[in-house]
Amino acid sequence: MNEYNRHLGTTPGFSRLDWRFIKAMVWTETGGASPQWKRKPMQIGVPGDAGMMALLGEKEGGNLIMPPNIRASLTAGSIGTNPSHNIRGGIGFLLLRMANYAHVSVREPGSRVQEVKVGLGDNFDKIASANSSTLQVCAS
Repeated sequence: MNEYNRHLGTTPGFSRLDWRFIKAMVWTETGGASPQWKRKPMQIGVPGDAGMMALLGEKEGGNLIMPPNIRASLTAGSIGTNPSHNIRGGIGFLLLRMANYAHVSVREPGSRVQEVKVGLGDNFDKIASANSSTLQVCAS
């Protein structure tokens, strides 16, 4: 948890993880009496696990959520067999599903600046849409 808290601590909207919450989540996933508790507490990493593939893949934001040192050490094999990797992967998957992502377009350096005549009733949304652009680019 500390690794995730350090990595994401300056991200707007991120609330620091509390070990009690994570422990409750783990307990709910497996139940303390389950034999899986000692080997695979988070139930992530079973063959064909879509959650694990989302976390380890590049398409759903796992690369943004996980600290680089965790990302470098987690593999599909280690998440299913190493309890500490399983916990790290489970926390990462929880954060992945809780995250809100936004796509922001940024003007390329050196790109042409387009001048637009603003009419009565125009706003940034209308101007951006009419010029196949985004609000972020128009307002910058």
